This record gives sequence, structure tokens and C-alpha cells, in this order.
Amino acid sequence: MSIASQPNRSQPINHPDGEIKPPALTDIFDDNRGILLVQYPAALIVGLGVAGIIAFAITGFLGYPLAKGAPITLEWRLFHQPWALFLWLCALLLTFQATVFRNPALRRRLVSMLTTTVISMIVIGIAYYQREWLVEQLNNLLHWLNLPDFRDLSLSNPWTYTLINILILGVFWIDTLRRWGRRAAGLPPNPRSNELPSLEDLISGDLIAGAVLAIVLAIIFSQPVAYVLAGLAQSQVVVTACTVSLPGACPTPTSVPDTKATLTFIDTLISLVVLVFGLIILALSAVLSGLAARGAVDETVLETAPGRPAPARATDSVGEQVSLTIINTLRAALSRSFRLTGIFLSLRNVVWPGLVFLSAASLAFASRFVMFYLHNDKTLDITLNYLFPALGWLIVAVGAAVLALGIYEVSLEVMWNALRFLSIVGFVILLTFWLFSLAMWSINEFLLQTFVTDRDPFAQLGVSTFLSAVILLLYAVLAFVPGWRNRRILRMGGARQAAP
Repeated sequence: MSIASQPNRSQPINHPDGEIKPPALTDIFDDNRGILLVQYPAALIVGLGVAGIIAFAITGFLGYPLAKGAPITLEWRLFHQPWALFLWLCALLLTFQATVFRNPALRRRLVSMLTTTVISMIVIGIAYYQREWLVEQLNNLLHWLNLPDFRDLSLSNPWTYTLINILILGVFWIDTLRRWGRRAAGLPPNPRSNELPSLEDLISGDLIAGAVLAIVLAIIFSQPVAYVLAGLAQSQVVVTACTVSLPGACPTPTSVPDTKATLTFIDTLISLVVLVFGLIILALSAVLSGLAARGAVDETVLETAPGRPAPARATDSVGEQVSLTIINTLRAALSRSFRLTGIFLSLRNVVWPGLVFLSAASLAFASRFVMFYLHNDKTLDITLNYLFPALGWLIVAVGAAVLALGIYEVSLEVMWNALRFLSIVGFVILLTFWLFSLAMWSINEFLLQTFVTDRDPFAQLGVSTFLSAVILLLYAVLAFVPGWRNRRILRMGGARQAAP
């Protein structure tokens, strides 16, 4: 089974105002014609639907908490974590990514995105659902290598935060050095973009971006923020100042770490140092350009960045000429540094994998909340405590996945087009969700009546079921309102007439 583009739907459109460009290779929805540009095999849709029903059934009927003192059962051991629902949600994420990069010309990008997602799934699945097993296996490996045991791989271990911090900064600087090498060789820093900034503009812009990244990490790894994030991940760990400090900063549990040993202080220091170098490079570039304006420096040795304003005229006074040249130099460098595309290019290879990881992690958190919701009565408190957080994490997962695509492609259009597609798919699911909910309720009633189980995760129809039915009923009523249906037909007819 493969996802194919709609035939004969990627040709230019003849419009009264001129020819409209054909959709991009990553487009899923054509705004000009109001149609989808992708066709899914019916077997794929049916397979995903059936797999979703099975995943919800496994999550709802199995894996209930054991009674106090009860022996561990095989059912609990296999299904006390919502891995089935997590895998199904990840399958939807992979399908969405494959839809965006369905064109054979984008095969390399597809492999890169799917590989990152699968790795994130594996890491999240093991670290979040099977942490005890992971710790045991790592300890066995370290013991085999004659290394000390890593006994506390959790959010309470300072090594966890320190290694994550080092990994993010390391990926950024390795990618930055690669981009500087490409520009020094006369190539665009990013193969996806034809932008060819001067080397000093590129270096100063990347240094400023590095300073921004370091200060963001300083905020994330501060004790209050880390404490909140650990709570959102449903961790029972209490994050203290020692937790977000360098390993060994607290000899005893009651110790207070030195401020200079905290990750926040170190990242802030890195940000300041990097910012200093970036500003110095900007200043030196401005001085050279200012001196070159009066012939004190050979202009041929200075790179001219595309988009820089023309140098001041020779008829200008010395003050005007030097001032305008310096301002133009600073404006060109800083505008690139703070432009959206400039930030994307500088942080791209750090941010988009992190967003993919966040999307997979959010799906894991959502699966856990859905399991809690199904295993309890559908009261208002349960709905507020479990269903709404699950929906919130699903929104975060979708937003992170879409933003990752936009940063990966360095394109806001990719994000907008993906959101349009998801809005259509989400609306269809919203209108039909009540049918699936009633089907699960029927299965639940059948199992209860036949005494197969006494569990009733789907016996009480929740708020989402009634919301789906009400919205469908509203649209059904509007379809019979005089004039409303005719206006819809006219709009759809106009969109079709615009198509070839």
C-alpha cells in the first residue's frame, strides 16, 4: 500500500488574474481548488480504524491496577502501560509525515523524518513505559564494560539533565561548524536554501542564535521550570536545585548546591560569552566597512552579502558615509539573525528533532491520561483531570509535529498547508467519533451481558461522544435551512470551475 498524489491535480490553474503556480511537492491541500492532493488506499484507512478500535479496547479492558497484596498477573504485566494506544497514535504520526513527503523526489527527507520519529518512539516507549527494564539492561551493559552502575536513570538524576544539555548544545555547534565550512567553501550554508550571506554575517548570526539557545536552556533547566515539566510528565520525582546542577554538586541529599554549579548559571554564562563574540564580530565588520567607505581598507577583501544596501555615495560627507555604511552593515547582519528564516537555519538541526521527540512524548503522555480516563467512571472530576489533559497533550503533539515539518523544510507554507489538511481530517473524525464511541459501548455491553468481564470502560458515554453527535446534528439541521445549502453548492461549484 502506498500513499499517492491525486492524478492530474498538480497542473497550473488558468485563473482570470493569471496562471496560478502548481502546488509544492509537500502540499497536501490545494487552497485554490479546495481539494486534497493525496489519495489513501481504502485498506490503509480501514486498517488504521480497526487498529484504533483494538488499541482502545486493549487500553480500556486490560491493565487495571492490582488490588493491594494481590499477586502480579500476566495481564497486568503486559498491559498495565498503554503501549498499544501509544503505538497506534505513533502510526498516525508516521502516516501524516509520509503524506507530506510522499513524492519520490522527497524520499531522502522522508527517511530522515521517519527515522527520527521511530528513534523517538523507541526512546520514549522504553524510558517512559519500561524504565525499570531499561535501567536493568543499562546496568548489565555497564557492568560488562567494567563501568559503574547507572542506577538511577530518572528525572531525579542530575546526569539526566546534564547529558541532555550537553547533547543539545553539541548538536547545535557541530551543525554550526559544518555550515561555516560550507560557506567558507563558497556554498550556501544550508542546502535547502539559496541564501548566501557573507561569512561575517553568518558567523555573527549563528553566535547570536547560539546565545538564544543557551539562555532558553538556562530557563528550561531552572528548578521551577524543571519541576513543572516533571509534573506534566506525571513523574513522582521532586526536582530540587541539586537535580538541575552538575553531578556531584550536592554531596548529601540535604546539601545546597553552589550557584555556579547549576545548569542555569552555566548556560547563562555560555550565552553571555557567545553573545560577546557575536557582537565583537559585528563591531569589527562594521569598522572594516566604515573604513572601506573612505578607502582605508581594500573593499575587494570584504564580502558583500546579498540584500545589503548599496554603500554610501562618494559625494556624502565623511560622517554621513561612514555612519550609513556602519548602519547598513549592522542592519544586514542583525536582520538576518533575527529574521524567522535566519533563526530556522541556525537552529534547524537542533529544533526539529527536538520537536519530533516532543511530539512522540506528548503522545505517550496522552495515552497515559486516556488509560486513566477509561479505567474510571466518567464523572466531571475524572473528565477534568484526565480527558482534558489528554486532549491538551494531543494538541501539543500535533503542534510539535507540524512545527517540526516547517522548520525542517524552512517554510511557513508547509506548516499552514499541513494544518489545513489536519483540520479537514480532524473535522471528519469529529463528526464520526460518536459512531465509534457507540460501537465501543455496544462491545462493552455485549461483554457485560455475557459475563466475559465486569469492567465497563465504555459503558458510560462521555462528553466527547455527545459533543460529536451534537455537532453532526447541527450540520444536519443547517443542511435543511433554506439558502444555506444553496450558498454551499455555489461556493463548491465555483471552486470546481476553477479547476482544469
